[in-house]
Amino acid sequence: MGEPVEIYEPFAILVHHWSELKKFREHFDPAKVTEDTKDCLLNDTYEDLGLLLAYLDGEMGPKVLAEQQRWREDVPKASFEMLWLLLKPGTDVYFDNGDGTKSAAVISYVSILGDTEQDRKYVVKYWQMHGSGFNVQPYEHQRTYLRFHGEKPITELHIFPQRFLKDDSKLFQNQVDQGSLYCSLLQKKCMYFDGKGESIPAQSDWPHEQLRRPIVARTYKGNVMLDPERQNSALASSILPPNPPALVEAVDLKPSGLRFCTCTRCSKIDSELTRRAKFAGYQKVALDKGEKLTDHQLSLCPRTIWGFVLDIRDWRLLSLDGFREAHWSTDLIDSLVLKDSYKMMLQHLCRMFVQKKAAATVGPRPKDDSEATTITPWAADFVENKGKGLIFLLHGKPGVGKTYTAECIADHVKRPLLSISCADIGVDPSNVEENLRYWLDLGRRWDAIVLLDEADIYMEYRQIHDLQRNSLVASFLQAVEYYDGVLFLTTNRIGTFDEAFLSRINALYYGDFSDADRQRVWNNYFDKLEREREDIYVPESTKDYVTNKDVKALKWNGREIRNAFQVAVNLAQAEGIKDAKKRIVVKRHHIEVTVNLSSDFKAYMKSVRKKDESERARLHGNRDDSYKAPLTAAEPVEYE
Repeated sequence: MGEPVEIYEPFAILVHHWSELKKFREHFDPAKVTEDTKDCLLNDTYEDLGLLLAYLDGEMGPKVLAEQQRWREDVPKASFEMLWLLLKPGTDVYFDNGDGTKSAAVISYVSILGDTEQDRKYVVKYWQMHGSGFNVQPYEHQRTYLRFHGEKPITELHIFPQRFLKDDSKLFQNQVDQGSLYCSLLQKKCMYFDGKGESIPAQSDWPHEQLRRPIVARTYKGNVMLDPERQNSALASSILPPNPPALVEAVDLKPSGLRFCTCTRCSKIDSELTRRAKFAGYQKVALDKGEKLTDHQLSLCPRTIWGFVLDIRDWRLLSLDGFREAHWSTDLIDSLVLKDSYKMMLQHLCRMFVQKKAAATVGPRPKDDSEATTITPWAADFVENKGKGLIFLLHGKPGVGKTYTAECIADHVKRPLLSISCADIGVDPSNVEENLRYWLDLGRRWDAIVLLDEADIYMEYRQIHDLQRNSLVASFLQAVEYYDGVLFLTTNRIGTFDEAFLSRINALYYGDFSDADRQRVWNNYFDKLEREREDIYVPESTKDYVTNKDVKALKWNGREIRNAFQVAVNLAQAEGIKDAKKRIVVKRHHIEVTVNLSSDFKAYMKSVRKKDESERARLHGNRDDSYKAPLTAAEPVEYE
């Protein structure tokens, strides 16, 4: 005899299965006893269940009938006291997401909490189909619902059975389509995203009594990486909030498997129950093995998926409707102000390196992609796995296009740009190597272009008396030397660099802009505005103004030109002057404002420091902005 089980009022597990218990009892009707079943160990079941059902009928029958009568009204309603009756384990439900949308789920069970009627609340556990790596399987969630007074239409509840929605075919199909999209995103791939994303606060930020999951939502726009395998390990090492989705061990609703009798009748009953398991096959669907989800399974997939937002370098839960195929501006590099020979070298070398990694491609590649499999970069280093990477050091004064170069190359070779800084790596020598390895591993896994902006702190001269700095530089040097991908480093202080780096990297010098270079940058921004905003117009008189001697005298870099033009456009929009075509007009005085501000500021800073920025940089040995590369360096190089 097994251990006794205590079930408390309202006896939900029994009431939910009232009809099943009645049907099960009929199997043991004494009038149906045969020669094969007369010795059945469960012959007392008919009488025992009869007593149980009679007790339930007396205690709960009137309440259940009254509640079920509410369900049959023209507008089906439910009371809070009997809400649990709607939510039988295994029931398909819709729940409110809080933003006007609904998601499908299956009820696991309902707990009733609270010592008094007024304190009563329901804790509802339900499951959905979530991706785990390249598998899809059930994960359980939990929500708490507080008391409401009187009755409510069932379809206005925060969670309700799908069968009460009169025509849910459109909603169900929407859920199926959403599930198909979800499954299509369970792969390592770079996508463009423009939509809502959610971040979950660290556990210490959560209130103790939280009824709904606290969400920090905002809009994200830009490229994101999808990587189900990496996502799992990354999130597992993070501080997750209380009650995160938990893997459900079994959802098929099979019988327990405990059999007390092996007679013909009991064996037949057990066989029928096993055969009718409602959710058989839901436990694990292996997409990487070609297995497909049914429409019902697809309808249970979530409306969000974890993605790595490249702009903020962190994982976010992203809405499915924000995903688009990645759009690469392969001609963006045409707007880069850089020697043609340098551009061509960067394009060809980087393209070859990203093509070599057939095993780590971002997204599927055609099987006949011969170029990706026949081009193999040669490593000149005699030590295996050393010196296989393509490491570029871009050096020059601020605002001459160093960072922009990495951005252009990433788009040109159609690869994500993983842009990191010292804030991501840290300065503690004990952590630098581990942190840098983490980011470089991501770059390698995603076949990304990695950019470390302002890398000065990791590459400065080592000194005998500063062991901590020596350790920092050595750790960085080793990580870079064994990296086998494409890495861009930028600096405006190359004069401080340790000589060990200079022999291990390809250095590209970005000289100061000429007047012609600055004019080209201005034209790039004029063209960009014209392409993107038909409602804003820059007349020729305004364009001519930027060739004025006062503007040229400022010797603006690319970033200063961008900022000045952006301010001018914003001023024009605020002023609201329009032409005959109702376009906002950017006039000369809008740019003139920023010219005067910049001129005054530069004059003030020089009076304080006694020298301009370029003079100070040369004095301190950081760089020489007056350096002019030999003419031979500018000669075009022919690439086949």
